Amino acid sequence: MNNNVDAEILRRLSLAEDYIVSNYDRNIKLDDIAWAACLSVNHLLRTFKQTYQQSPHQYLTRFRLQQARHYLKNTDYPVNEIVAMVGFECPSSFIRLFKSSFNVTPGQYRF
Repeated sequence: MNNNVDAEILRRLSLAEDYIVSNYDRNIKLDDIAWAACLSVNHLLRTFKQTYQQSPHQYLTRFRLQQARHYLKNTDYPVNEIVAMVGFECPSSFIRLFKSSFNVTPGQYRF
């Protein structure tokens, strides 16, 4: 690839990242991210992973967990409400992911 193509791909990946960050609280589909970035799903998956060392789904999950951590520290919202606010559908899977990512449960993190 030449530099112009590289720059264009990076610009499109930035659009994908922006889409994820702006819509993390919704049920995002890979097709939606690819559409926002003007890339095919396969091209998005390949180049996103090369650039960010994680898939779009992994990026979304990590972003959601960071947002949840922020809400736990800075608000009094119940955990189940935070789960919904950051786009997770299942509280038990959220708690498992949170614990595996931060080595504490959401309740322990809050206090």
